Amino acid sequence: MAELAIAQSLSPIVLVVRPQFIDIVEAVAGLPVVVRPSDRCALGRSASIDEGLGAIPRGRDVLLWPVDHPFAHAKTLRALVETRAIEPMSDWIIPTFDGRDGHPILFSRKVRPSIHALGPADPLRIVRDKFRARTIRVPVDDPGVVEAIDTPEAYARASAREERWTDD
Repeated sequence: MAELAIAQSLSPIVLVVRPQFIDIVEAVAGLPVVVRPSDRCALGRSASIDEGLGAIPRGRDVLLWPVDHPFAHAKTLRALVETRAIEPMSDWIIPTFDGRDGHPILFSRKVRPSIHALGPADPLRIVRDKFRARTIRVPVDDPGVVEAIDTPEAYARASAREERWTDD
């Protein structure tokens, strides 16, 4: 995931990880990735997101790419960034596959204070719903945006499907 983000010139790339899983950092060793070990991850997703936002300059938009969606394609990242360029007033840009919202998502710097105000376990959709009028959904031909990988077995099955690793 970090290598795809780097290839798209996205920066900074921030990895928020629970301290007990710090060995994950070895996977990004040598890459330009900011690692944020945090016990707050255990409190909920919004706590993890808020932790990562602390490493990103305030005036920047953010591509949020949860680790449980590792098979999104580079073409999807490009589609989100290109959509942002032509829709500068949008606050949320969400990829969709088969009509389902997916990840990664791109959100504007304008929503960051609302995300920071969330409780650690509050869902991000609370903020998304607040900015619903300025949300853009981008249909993509990428099932990886909706496929959550929550177990080592699911990861092994998905990574065995060679087409997930290819990109045009």
